[in-house]
Amino acid sequence: MKLLIGIIASALGLEARGFQTGIKENGERSCSCIGDPDWCADFCSGSGGNGGDNGSCSCVGDPQWCEDFCNGNGGGNGGGISDPEVIMKSTLSDCGWYNWSMVKCATEMHDRIQRNTGNQYSCIVTDDYSGYAAWKTYNVEDSWNKLAAVCAPKSNTAVSQYYFEQQCDECAYMCTYASDKPSCVRDCISDRGQRFCSNSSGRYNLVVTNWNPDVAYYAYGAHLYGARGLVYCTGYCVM
Repeated sequence: MKLLIGIIASALGLEARGFQTGIKENGERSCSCIGDPDWCADFCSGSGGNGGDNGSCSCVGDPQWCEDFCNGNGGGNGGGISDPEVIMKSTLSDCGWYNWSMVKCATEMHDRIQRNTGNQYSCIVTDDYSGYAAWKTYNVEDSWNKLAAVCAPKSNTAVSQYYFEQQCDECAYMCTYASDKPSCVRDCISDRGQRFCSNSSGRYNLVVTNWNPDVAYYAYGAHLYGARGLVYCTGYCVM
């Protein structure tokens, strides 16, 4: 496989001595580099190689992961990046690439944000890419894998399940005939004022999805509730 790629690279007039394949034998994504072998070794080990004329980034995978990788933003593992939304976006890309469950995706997102920022976050992920609605702090979408995520700094206040379910039920009933039920329920709850987070800030994150798509969370004191066979409400309090 490497020989074939080297031949193709040579035919294109590229220096193939430092080329590394973009897919490992076990199917995982890996670094791909064309140029001087020493430059490629540094680049692929994360020791440098940014800029200059000694090599160029080449990537196999979905566009968002490749963009992050070639821009030095970690290629999926965070890589020391401290911006939560960059970490969230890279993690969503891995969720789709490795076909993780939404539970695994939410857990990995939480762990990576904590590892790279030193702070604990609560996260919700869903595959209801084109249908969900959110009241959110940080929100990213992956158009390639059709996934979305909402995260925020962890609060020590747990959601009141009674009031959460009551508000979701009331608003789902009011939105029974709405063409966009998730957005209708989200707006209904926000317009009426949430009653399920008693934290001093009153801040919360809420994700409302349609009935069939998958949704999961890794969060302190969060709650997920299915209302009237119409929508799922998932929420947590925010610091």
